[in-house]
Amino acid sequence: MAEFAELVEGARQRREETRELAAWITSHLMNASGNMKQPVTMDKLLGSEWTVRRIQAEARQKKDQDD
Repeated sequence: MAEFAELVEGARQRREETRELAAWITSHLMNASGNMKQPVTMDKLLGSEWTVRRIQAEARQKKDQDD
């Protein structure tokens, strides 16, 4: 059962990384077009929920490294 949980977690991480890459590319294209009044960032496209999840994930990684 633990292997399945790791498989699901890996798939979730890959999907999140793909979403982040798409937001990064989109923000650069939007800014390069010259149509935006204010610069668009990846964080703005992904929303505040993404930022909170990212901070929590980094805290978990740091905790795992310390243990």
